[in-house]
Amino acid sequence: MSMGAGRWLIVVSCVLLLSACGSLGRLPTQYSVRDLGLPGKAGAPPPIPIRAIQVKAPSWLGSSAMQYRASDPVNLLRRAYIGNRWAAAPAELVEVALQRALPISNPEGGGCVLLVDLDEFSQVFSSALDSYALVEARLSLSSPRDDAVFAVEQASIRVPAATPDAQGGALALSVATGKLADDIAAWLASVASEAPSGTKSSARCR
Repeated sequence: MSMGAGRWLIVVSCVLLLSACGSLGRLPTQYSVRDLGLPGKAGAPPPIPIRAIQVKAPSWLGSSAMQYRASDPVNLLRRAYIGNRWAAAPAELVEVALQRALPISNPEGGGCVLLVDLDEFSQVFSSALDSYALVEARLSLSSPRDDAVFAVEQASIRVPAATPDAQGGALALSVATGKLADDIAAWLASVASEAPSGTKSSARCR
């Protein structure tokens, strides 16, 4: 066993002891239910008419498990806290948060669909005592006329966790989700200002 592999075995063992964690899907009799916090002040409607915000996630993010992993690229274990669960699957939590932060600006007819493909939503440990929230997503806008995607973007957000446990991870992921909303708003503004072929992209959403 290499020194690197041995070091990460120690890290994972420490995390297990500190956080009382377990394998994915394991559910104790009693556990804490966490979400992304109380609704904040609603943001301004996006500069592009939006009729719907949809968030999708792969099957491994399809449960309410609060997941974590090590940052070591050799360690491919994905684990979940035993005594803590999300109030809903991550995609639903993020979708509600984005709908609050980015109010639908064109609910009646027309309006583009903002699709967020959530690729990662977890707490990542760089050591037994240091971790960060990681949110990664692919963004796309589709036209109401033909459902054709005309704008895409990648988002990757890291927020340090104050404590190496479920509470620290939940708080960091809440902040990261807020930053995701800010990044999306900035991206939509940039798309609205583009003028391919003399026509603003925002016109494709009307």
